[in-house]
Amino acid sequence: MFISKMVQVERDMQNVLDRSRTIMSVHDAPPNMWEFAVKYACLLINYSPTSTTDHKTPYEIIYKKKPNISKLIPFYSPGVTHVTKEERKGKLLNYKAAPVRMLGYPDESLENLYNFITYNVKTKVVQLRSDCKFEDDLRKKDFKSLVK
Repeated sequence: MFISKMVQVERDMQNVLDRSRTIMSVHDAPPNMWEFAVKYACLLINYSPTSTTDHKTPYEIIYKKKPNISKLIPFYSPGVTHVTKEERKGKLLNYKAAPVRMLGYPDESLENLYNFITYNVKTKVVQLRSDCKFEDDLRKKDFKSLVK
């Protein structure tokens, strides 16, 4: 019994690592974003139905409701965030927006889909932001000119 549980744990860990590697590869994320890719892979697994649970998601089994994935943003998606007056203070002619990449959500719950963990491309800082627009939110043509 114990060995079969260990085998299942190993298989589950391999699944998380495989998804993380795929996420990192598909989105050309740098190696230092590995931690966020693992968390994002876990979120995707928890929000994906499985045949062993009658096509219910782990989230659905625990919370008794389907997860809202309609506004799920892909990992490492490019976007922009508003730079507040306090962040621009003392800097003349500074931009009011900064390029960011989406790394995930602050918790496993997608109840509040407007809080994001982001990576600021210019300052190289990981931040929790709520004032972001990502490529899916903007028209592609306009977005490309914003982040160049």
